[in-house]
Amino acid sequence: MRVVAILTLGALAMNSVTAFAQGRIEGTVFDSLVTRAPLRGAMVLLVERGRYATTNERGRFVFDSVPEGQYTVGFLHPVLDSLDVYLAPVRVDMPHSGRATVALAIPSPATIYAALCPGKRDAETGVLIGRVRDVEAGMPVPGAMVGTSWTEYALSAAGREDRRFGLTATSDGQGAFRLCGVPLQLMLDVRAYASGFTAGPLRLVLDDRLLGHANIAVSLRDSAARDTVGARSTATATLRGTVRDRSGRAVRDAIVGVLDDPRTVRTDASGAFRLDGVPAGTRTLEARAIGAPPATLAIDVRAHQEHVAELTISKSAQALSPVLIVGRMAVRSMMERSGFSDRRRRGFGAFFTADEIAELNAFDLGGVLQRMRGVSSTLLGGELVPTLRGGHGQRCVPNFFLDGVPIPVDGGHGFGDLSSWVRADAIRGIEVYPTSTVPPEFDRSTFTGCGSIVIWTR
Repeated sequence: MRVVAILTLGALAMNSVTAFAQGRIEGTVFDSLVTRAPLRGAMVLLVERGRYATTNERGRFVFDSVPEGQYTVGFLHPVLDSLDVYLAPVRVDMPHSGRATVALAIPSPATIYAALCPGKRDAETGVLIGRVRDVEAGMPVPGAMVGTSWTEYALSAAGREDRRFGLTATSDGQGAFRLCGVPLQLMLDVRAYASGFTAGPLRLVLDDRLLGHANIAVSLRDSAARDTVGARSTATATLRGTVRDRSGRAVRDAIVGVLDDPRTVRTDASGAFRLDGVPAGTRTLEARAIGAPPATLAIDVRAHQEHVAELTISKSAQALSPVLIVGRMAVRSMMERSGFSDRRRRGFGAFFTADEIAELNAFDLGGVLQRMRGVSSTLLGGELVPTLRGGHGQRCVPNFFLDGVPIPVDGGHGFGDLSSWVRADAIRGIEVYPTSTVPPEFDRSTFTGCGSIVIWTR
């Protein structure tokens, strides 16, 4: 549509150009934003003549046989479309029987940031932009909520202070969104919510780049992508592939899984893996191996389809001499492996052990939670639901986690199902966090505005 508008402008202006002597206009297009190198594949427009040329691998372009006169030259590229940025054409004077040169460029990150996020920019922050689309139809999804959150730590005379921050944005009519003020150096998990369906997390780090991209696909058809209790049990997609190191050798016994899903598999001798029952939408596949940092890959998953993925991990750890340890292995519970005792020592929430819970003589999970400090019961939809104190003193439905897995409870619906799964005598521990003190791994307050209750049975 921009091409048509610019060429139309050129057709109207052609009469103002003196058509006698012939010359050439040549130049380069430079990407100051992403690659910081000459930009290949840009479409350069000579507006008044209605002509275009495509840049080569060196970012160069040429217009031959151009009459003497004044012209304007602009360019188009998918990077600009993704930013929804329009660059005004540059004026060029063509001398009599001569040659004119012009340098075009995508603006610097600082310039783009100022255009996307007017106002003062906090140090060490950038902007995250992207689009939300329907993974089945390929169409933009307007009105989707996209968000991310992170924790910042501050040291003072009173000790360490943990502060939780979050940003959300709503996609426009073209599915586009922007999040201004995201930290540059922290790992971010970006999620999208649309009409009760979820996608993500998409994991990324801006890493000193002021501008980051996060395109997310949401399934609006796959019931397994709904943020409801037990939804994922109906998932039908499959992810399979291999894990290799940088030399191309297969990595055996690597642990492979989808972020936010507790299920994992191990690769076989050929490095192959297979994951069934994956919900549709953008999902992040992660592979872990001893002595190497995790490898991640974002995949747009469609229901009832099999997707192939190749992950490459890098061996970065130093090899140590063998050490023989003689002793008796103690099997730690999932609760302890998750850091329950460490969080309890920090004292940012309320913690209850199995012994303390047993003394309550409660019949079910609801009865246990009713007696927890900071928890009240509120009648919602005809069902008594545990609630916490939220903003402005209002009661809110907390975010529930069972053995580290988020269990959505929507208003007065869903807690009864959760309570039927969890027997009081099977609970090993419970963590209760108000909105301001939730650890990052259990924090969904950016989207719900409420704290979290974490229940451990293993």
